[in-house]
Amino acid sequence: MMPMQGSRIGMGEARQDCATSHPLKDNYAPDNFATDALTEAQMLLAYAASSGITIEPDVSEAIARARAAHERHNWNADTEAKFWPAKSKLSLSIKPITVESLAARAIGASANVTRRYFLRTVVLSAVIVPISIGMFINTSISNDVGSLLRENDAAVDGLHEQLLSYQSALEQATRTTSGPANQNGNAANLPNVSQALLSPNFVEKLAQFAHANRQILADSKVLNFFILHAEAEPA
Repeated sequence: MMPMQGSRIGMGEARQDCATSHPLKDNYAPDNFATDALTEAQMLLAYAASSGITIEPDVSEAIARARAAHERHNWNADTEAKFWPAKSKLSLSIKPITVESLAARAIGASANVTRRYFLRTVVLSAVIVPISIGMFINTSISNDVGSLLRENDAAVDGLHEQLLSYQSALEQATRTTSGPANQNGNAANLPNVSQALLSPNFVEKLAQFAHANRQILADSKVLNFFILHAEAEPA
């Protein structure tokens, strides 16, 4: 009976030894501290690679395996035991650079880029906005001048017809009634001539025509200013 009990005790001890040696292979979820450290290690490793700092292969391999284990949910104590020394060696290799200094540099670089874009936007706005305002004013004045010219063209036709009617009435009155014209020296007092001259609103239309011409001249001077007085102003 004693040899059998001894063998059972030996088997139990062997099982305990196996139980203490295999937990390193059991997978478990890494805690937030290990996850944050892995993210920091990746940032430091990327900085070292971009800066030309020599990193021992076992360091990069341990970090790479830790990252793969984390992504594939194969994290275990063996992976974590190799990860921390690798991170420590990496931190010593790039000292005095730290994750905090890298973050500060990133923020500073972003601020510089934002500042440059802001300054470019201000410069472009300082150029584009006045040009846009000038083009808007130029277009508005050009449209007004075009409208006034069309109105004056129509007014000229009406005034021309009234002047021809006045001239015809004056000649007819002079031929038929020469007495009053010769005595008073004023053919406009004749009924037909006065009607041809004053109806319909001849004087008012003539005043509007003159006002439109003055407005066209003023607007033309403004347009000439926009083209740096390339055209000679009328005397």
